[in-house]
Amino acid sequence: MNDFDPTLVLQPKNDMLNIPEWKFLSGDDVAATPESVREQADLEAEEKRTLCSLNCLRYIYEGGDANYEGLTVVQGDSTRLSKEQFGELHTWFTNTLDSQEKLDTMQYIMVIHDIGKSGHIYEQMGVDPKSVDHDEILIDLLNDPAFAKQKEALLPTLSKLSAESQKTVAEVLGIGLNFGQFMQAEAPAAVLNAFPDDLNDIVKNMYLMHSILDIAGVVGHINPNSSVILTAPTYMAMGMAKDALLDSRLHGPKDRYNAYLQCRAEQFGISADDDVGQNVDDNAKVRLGCMLRCVSSDDFQPLGAAYDSIPTSSRFIMSNELARDGITDRATLPYYGPALLKALIGKNSMAASLEYFAYVLDKASDADQEARLNGENGVVTAELGDLTRGFNQGSLDIEHAPIKFYLNGNMLIPEIE
Repeated sequence: MNDFDPTLVLQPKNDMLNIPEWKFLSGDDVAATPESVREQADLEAEEKRTLCSLNCLRYIYEGGDANYEGLTVVQGDSTRLSKEQFGELHTWFTNTLDSQEKLDTMQYIMVIHDIGKSGHIYEQMGVDPKSVDHDEILIDLLNDPAFAKQKEALLPTLSKLSAESQKTVAEVLGIGLNFGQFMQAEAPAAVLNAFPDDLNDIVKNMYLMHSILDIAGVVGHINPNSSVILTAPTYMAMGMAKDALLDSRLHGPKDRYNAYLQCRAEQFGISADDDVGQNVDDNAKVRLGCMLRCVSSDDFQPLGAAYDSIPTSSRFIMSNELARDGITDRATLPYYGPALLKALIGKNSMAASLEYFAYVLDKASDADQEARLNGENGVVTAELGDLTRGFNQGSLDIEHAPIKFYLNGNMLIPEIE
């Protein structure tokens, strides 16, 4: 890797670090993303990740060699985002954010998009933090008239934006699709219902930009000044997901989802003649490959071999659960599944980790049996953040982590038995 030059750090314009909303990104009441929690909690993890996203926005928007260096300096040479890819991002961002007002709006979106992780937000809204996730609570805060007073108190900077910008903020952050969950195939196909075709172009583009910047800041708690994640392979995966969402030749969430998985399957070395949508084992392997951020057949091969080696009962669970789309059936979204898999594989064999992941999916489905037996469709979320933190911090291991889930709202919450 290249040595990082701190003189390259950009600070967001318009004093975004000092707006009142910034305080919701740090403190002991913030449910930090599990990937940022190792042996001890980092109370500023979300603040650092948000700062990283804002710095990436500045690098991309300003463009040029120095900013390219600032964005990519911590990346390995073999996977480094290319100058051509950086140039494509710069052109897209400047063409879309073609005024200071739009740039300010984009920056504000990046500041507030994760404040739903703050326990203070839930407290002020009178909502159980285990009943909805941080994206859903922000959607409610921005768009539900029942929370108008809380919005005014918790988001004071929003009222200082123009009416058009306020509308854009609400529409962009009101899109219920988590792009990262789609890109990592963590979520089933039904989540694409949240990205309707009738959105205007500026909202679609700013939503996708916000999503890409969010992903770019994933490891910002380690280094908020550059992006470890926005590499050439990640850029390619983002492009495949973006194309699937915007391709006018595709119709409906299932077609778009399968088209994306098919592109990733070919990237992993699965023949284009093999229809991933029709082969449940290939479907499961590709979804797992996306969750583990495989980028080539060399990355994917150990995963495929480990999957084939686990007991038949575990493969059946995995293939059945990951084939569910939530459109014609009931599906589980293993929230923080990629982080859990990474935590498991860090301390166990690939095969043992996959077997435990199948066990988690099975226990989640057990807790949702009533809905399944009633023939309901849709998506229920299994909240795996606490499990991930436990494995990362060493308080849990797969030999001593029997679990069961209980339903709270539309969230399945795990308990260690």
